[in-house]
Amino acid sequence: MQLFERIRFLAQEKGIPQSKLGEIIGVYPQKFSQWLTEKSQKNLWEHLPTILENFPDVRPEWLYYEDGPMLREAGSPPPSRDLERQLDEARAKISALEAELREADRLNRKLTARLLVDGVGDNTAASSTGKASDGHG
Repeated sequence: MQLFERIRFLAQEKGIPQSKLGEIIGVYPQKFSQWLTEKSQKNLWEHLPTILENFPDVRPEWLYYEDGPMLREAGSPPPSRDLERQLDEARAKISALEAELREADRLNRKLTARLLVDGVGDNTAASSTGKASDGHG
C-alpha cells in the first residue's frame, strides 16, 4: 500500500471524511484530496508528524513504511526518541533525494534542448553505413 492509500485507509478506519483529515493537518480539503494520488503523494510526507500528533494511536512505522499493524496495542508506550530520530533522518533523506531528482531532471531537460538545437548524432557516421550509392554493390 502506498502512502496515499494508507492516508485514505486511516481516514476510513477513523470514520472521518478525507476532507476533514485535510483540515486537521492544516491543508485545504480540495488540495488535500488532490494529494491523495500516486503522482502527488509526495506532498503528504511533511504532514505525517501532524497526523501522528492528532492520532497518537497510529503507529509511525505503519504510517511511514507500512510496517506492522496500523494501531498501537492498548497500553503500549508512545514511540521512542530513537524512532523519532530515525523518522527525521528518513525525512531528510527523502528531501535530499527529491532535490537530487529535481536537479537531474533540470540537467536532462537542458541536455535535451541542446541536442535538439545542435542536432542529434554524427551525420557522417549515418552516411557511411554501406548504402548502394557509396560504390558497394
